[in-house]
Amino acid sequence: MQNHIIFYYLQARERQRKEEQERLEREAAEAERKRKEEEEALKRAAQEAAERQAALTRKRQEKAMALGEEPEKGPDVTQVSYSGLISFY
Repeated sequence: MQNHIIFYYLQARERQRKEEQERLEREAAEAERKRKEEEEALKRAAQEAAERQAALTRKRQEKAMALGEEPEKGPDVTQVSYSGLISFY
């Protein structure tokens, strides 16, 4: 009778060990899956940012080509001479 009790006890311990091992394997697989998902999300975000930057650069280049070259800087025509206004009055 005592041998049967020991046998069942050992069986129960082995079953618990296997269950624990399976749980650890599932958790490791889940962690790996999440890591891969996060890595893919980061890659997608980087790709999208690069595409947005490229589109912005293209738009700026197209706008610059449409506007043509900037004229050379001349004298500041917005400057007001108050001395001429004073002599006017």
